[in-house]
Amino acid sequence: MRQQGEGHILTVTSVGGLAAISGTGPYCTSKFALECLTETLSNEVASLGIRVSIVGPGSFRTGFAGDVNLRPANRIESYRSVVSPVEDYFEGAAGKELGDPSKAAAVNQEAVDNETAPTRRMLGKDAYDLWGQTIASRIDEINSWRVRGTETAFADVDIKPIGG
Repeated sequence: MRQQGEGHILTVTSVGGLAAISGTGPYCTSKFALECLTETLSNEVASLGIRVSIVGPGSFRTGFAGDVNLRPANRIESYRSVVSPVEDYFEGAAGKELGDPSKAAAVNQEAVDNETAPTRRMLGKDAYDLWGQTIASRIDEINSWRVRGTETAFADVDIKPIGG
């Protein structure tokens, strides 16, 4: 891609890479990391003519739910109230997920072919709804301590952004 001066990398993560979902910590952790890595890569290779896209789908009928999900042999009762709803969701959602993989593929192809498509895209109403709730809550929480947080700076220092 560097040699040809163009290309497009498409990374499929999950809405779980933007919104922590109780009972799915390891999954969300890996998706959060992939989100950051891909966003950073996008910034690093843009000047080389390489586009990078992050796709964060919600639930799609891909076989993700149902019997393919591992269940621990030993269960810790203290966590059942957190883990059981997630297990129940995956068991009950198999084959009933909102998203159509064929439609997702078409949207992704359209975005790859479109020079002005955003770097980050969500797929599915459930993904947009969860992200909307998550971002609103994060903004409120972060802003609740904004004044206290900004007061931690030295008074006589000019702020210079990283890279500029």
